[in-house]
Amino acid sequence: MDQLINLALPLILGAITVPVWGGFKRLSGKIDNLPPIAHQFAVLGVASVMTWGSGQLGVMLPLDLSMWTPETTEAALSAGMALAIHAGRKK
Repeated sequence: MDQLINLALPLILGAITVPVWGGFKRLSGKIDNLPPIAHQFAVLGVASVMTWGSGQLGVMLPLDLSMWTPETTEAALSAGMALAIHAGRKK
């Protein structure tokens, strides 16, 4: 049973990643078009919901940089590089 779950999980996550990411992109566009004060509150709300959701899933976000492992640092740097490359392609 565990092997079946290990095989199915990447397929399930792969199938839902594109629609979820598309929703995040649409939400981001709507938040960017808000007035400045509403923008700040919307960002606060999104950050709060994501922090709460990660806690519900048992995924603790490392907020203290001294507690970051090499894997955490590598993941953060990779995400930053991907963001920079993506931002560079839009222009």
